[in-house]
Amino acid sequence: MSELEFVQVGGRCKLKSEEDFTSYLKESTTKTAATRIRSLRREWQAHQRSLREKARLADFLKKHGFAEDDLDAPKFTCLGLKYTWPVLQAAREGDEQMVLLLVRCGANPLQRDIWGYTAIDYVKSPARSKIRLLYVQSRVGQGLS
Repeated sequence: MSELEFVQVGGRCKLKSEEDFTSYLKESTTKTAATRIRSLRREWQAHQRSLREKARLADFLKKHGFAEDDLDAPKFTCLGLKYTWPVLQAAREGDEQMVLLLVRCGANPLQRDIWGYTAIDYVKSPARSKIRLLYVQSRVGQGLS
């Protein structure tokens, strides 16, 4: 960015050159506008990603018969003798991205099914550590440990 030069004329400071001022003003305005546009673009992309994730989550919950308002509400099956949670269903299906999405939205990956397995037990990949980390971060964020 160019520096403006001033000269003192009759007890007042004036710009040495009007052209310097217009180029300085144009340069600073352009940089500010470009930064703002980049910021707005990032916000819009994050919002669009969030909407896609919410739609994908709602489709998953509806497809498998879970309540859409509570991610930790079990669904009873087999005459009410068995039950499962959304995060366990996604893990059993091998949908690691859905498991991560459910955990990010607040589902507990430590819920156990009737055999004593958790979602982390069902996921057989490097995503296991990411699921654990997301869960721990969410618990710490809530003031729980």
